[in-house]
Amino acid sequence: MVSSLHSTAVVEYSLIEVLRHAEAEFRLSELPEFELTSEGEARPIDPLVRDEVYRICREALSNAFRHGYAQHVSVKIHFLADSFEVIVTDDGQGIDEVTLREGREGHFGLRGMHAHAKRVGATLSIDSQLGRGTKITLYVKTTKPIWRRWRREQKPEEEYLARDESAR
Repeated sequence: MVSSLHSTAVVEYSLIEVLRHAEAEFRLSELPEFELTSEGEARPIDPLVRDEVYRICREALSNAFRHGYAQHVSVKIHFLADSFEVIVTDDGQGIDEVTLREGREGHFGLRGMHAHAKRVGATLSIDSQLGRGTKITLYVKTTKPIWRRWRREQKPEEEYLARDESAR
């Protein structure tokens, strides 16, 4: 819940900037080495989509920095004409099969990543083996109308307040 309170929903921040902030949040020492790169022409991303992508990548970085004992972590963003892809890799200890499939008891990190991806109609894959690090690939179509449709269906706050008052 505390992580959800950390909002980046400010239009002026790019995906690259919010991911740079996530790295700084977990930095406790010189290691792991961190590299953030992008290919293609960076462009604005709907802040709601960007925030879901941020939450997924933040969890991946948290795992790599805090639990994975990685020496190297990289984030690559590939901007394509109608989509973008974010690949987070680390050379840490990896994740065992059971945890990949079921998550850790009492933790919602991996399940949460999948839920955030589903919200924006993205494809998420997590490839990891013990002793071989982790690779997380997130593919987001930017031409999908999912967010435009979601925004149209939202009612202004005043309508919610008026409806709540009339229900009393």
